[in-house]
Amino acid sequence: SQPVALNRAERNLKPDIKKAQLYKWLSSRDKASAARVLDIRDEVSKWLPKVATFFPHYRSHVFDHSDRIIEQLSRLLFVRSKPVTPFSTAEVYCLLCAAYLHDIGMVVSPGDAKTILASEPWKAFVGTGGKGHESYQKYVAMHGGLVLDNRETTEFLADQSLRYLIAEFVRRDHHERGKTTLELHRFLRQLVAFETIGDIAVGHGLRDSELADDNRFPEERDVFDGKVNVRFMARLLRIGDLLDMSSKRADPMAALAVAPLPADAEPHWQQYSAKKHENITPKK
Repeated sequence: SQPVALNRAERNLKPDIKKAQLYKWLSSRDKASAARVLDIRDEVSKWLPKVATFFPHYRSHVFDHSDRIIEQLSRLLFVRSKPVTPFSTAEVYCLLCAAYLHDIGMVVSPGDAKTILASEPWKAFVGTGGKGHESYQKYVAMHGGLVLDNRETTEFLADQSLRYLIAEFVRRDHHERGKTTLELHRFLRQLVAFETIGDIAVGHGLRDSELADDNRFPEERDVFDGKVNVRFMARLLRIGDLLDMSSKRADPMAALAVAPLPADAEPHWQQYSAKKHENITPKK
């Protein structure tokens, strides 16, 4: 089956972060923090398109995905302009920043790929018993099966299969890798509440039991003039990420551009085709 076609409403959907209740709430209380969120959005807009270098076979992870996370959380957490649970300005600022930065670890440079291929975690990943072992063996067989009459085709397909395998290796731990990436980025490293934003971004990809770590994910942490429930913000980011169910992320034209999709990527494009109606409120 083909990825679900866009309906008219979704084709015209252009998320406007300034209209989202979470952003409006922050802006009404701390215009400087709200302005920093927009600066981060602008900076990340230069970075996240590079996700497609190693993840062309995955749905959109550019900043419009983050815009929609913020839209969905606004629907979940507000009745009109009133929040259904109390927030500090520090919490909303950190949550908005983390929404834009949570997938930054999915950007892989050629230098990163070289480092990954020489690493011990990669060797464990492709070794006997590793999650990538079977796919790696197929790559080895393909690369070793080069013959003169189809050498270029086979080399191309082998290279593509290795890139997909690197992508799968990175995707599994992109949340942890993201904080390391942030630390290397000069502009983002200067963020107010950098550590807390990084922890919330990391937390969106962890199991619930891992969020019980009171050192990394405390329920109270002092951030400038307020308290931040790091654990709750990480859970909200996770929920918002999962609620980005727009079929815009599975654009059939984009799917054709990277076809044929590998088998493990197809569910990521097909999963929204059964959605008939969406209603997100604090009650449901």
